[in-house]
Amino acid sequence: MQAGRVSSLTRIETIRDGLDYCEIVIDGFPFKVFCDYDDYIRYTDVTIMFEVRQDVYNGDIIEVIEGIIERKTITTVSKEEDIKLLPDITGWTGICNFELDTLRVGEKISDVVFYLTDMYVDASPRSKWFQLKVVDMVSKVHEIRMFTSGGTSAVNMEAGLNNLIGNYIKCDVTSTKYGLQTNEISLYPVDVVEPPEVSVAVAIIEKAVEGDTELLDYMTKYDFIDSLKRVVDIEPGYHLVKIAAEITLINYLKNVSDLYSDKLLIRAAVVSRGYLINKKNELSKPVLNVNKLMRSKLSSDIELINTIDAVSVNTTQNKRVYINIRKFVDFIISERRGIINEEEIVSGINSISRDFGWML
Repeated sequence: MQAGRVSSLTRIETIRDGLDYCEIVIDGFPFKVFCDYDDYIRYTDVTIMFEVRQDVYNGDIIEVIEGIIERKTITTVSKEEDIKLLPDITGWTGICNFELDTLRVGEKISDVVFYLTDMYVDASPRSKWFQLKVVDMVSKVHEIRMFTSGGTSAVNMEAGLNNLIGNYIKCDVTSTKYGLQTNEISLYPVDVVEPPEVSVAVAIIEKAVEGDTELLDYMTKYDFIDSLKRVVDIEPGYHLVKIAAEITLINYLKNVSDLYSDKLLIRAAVVSRGYLINKKNELSKPVLNVNKLMRSKLSSDIELINTIDAVSVNTTQNKRVYINIRKFVDFIISERRGIINEEEIVSGINSISRDFGWML
C-alpha cells in the first residue's frame, strides 16, 4: 500500500445515491475514486494508506483509488498513567473494514476485508465445506462457510486456504438463515497491523515488572515480549493482552484483600506463558513452563513453581486466586470476541439441575 496526504476531494458525477465518481488529490497527484462523497470528504487533510488500480470509465483509462485506510499514529503510553487496556473500539481504524453483526439475513456485502485466524473442514452426507474463522473490524470472531464441490479442487482449495491463515483476506459475504457464506476469497496483500491494545499491554507489563530483577532476567533471557508478539491468539500478540488484563486485576486485588502476594501473581501471569516460546515438542504446558523457569534466576521461587504446576496436588491461596483470575480474564476477552458458547453454558446449568433431581 502507498501512503499520502489528501489535499482535496471533488465530486465529478453522482452515479446513484451513496455512490459518486470523484477526483481525489493525494500529495499533489490526482486520482479517481468511486465513493460516497459525503463519507470520503472527512479524509481531506488526513494522511491515508491506499491502493491504486487501472480501470476504464466512460471510455477513458483511469487510475482508481481503492482500499482507503486512515493512517494512525501510535502514541507511546506513559508508564505513570492509570492505563486503560482496551481502547474504545469505535475509534480504531484498522485494515478490517466491516462489522459482521450489522449484516442482516438476506443481505450481501462485497469486497470486505477480514483477518483470517483459522480454518477447518466440515461436512454433511450431501456436501463438504470450509469454516473460515475471521476477525472483523471490531475484533469479533465470526465463522463464514465456503462450499466446495469436492475432489481434487477441494484439496487444492484447502491448501490455498491454509496458506491464507494469519493474513488479511478480501471476499463477498452473504448472510443466510444458515449463517454467513462466501463463494470465493483472495489474499488482501497488506502487512498485518498489530492491534492497538497489544502496545498498551506491553506498557502495562513493563510497568508491573519494574524492580523485579529475577523476573526481568527471565523476560530478557527468553526475549519474552517480542516472542509473544509473534504468537497468534486469534490475533498476533493477544497473549500479551491477556497477561496485562491479569496484571490489571492483580493490582486492584490488593484493594480488596491482603491475603495475596501481588509480586508472585504477576510473576505467575508472565511465566505461565513460557510454553509459548520456541515450542519444539508436545510436552505439557506445566512441564515446558517449569523447564524454562528452572533455567532462570526464578528457580528458587518454590511457590511460583507450585503455582504454575497446575496439576500438582499442592495448593495455596495464591495459586487458587491466580487460577480464578486467569479463568475470569479468558471469559471476559472471549465475551468481547463474541466466542462465548451459550449452548454450553445452558447445558452446564441443566446438568447441575439434573444432578439435584431437577429441584434447582
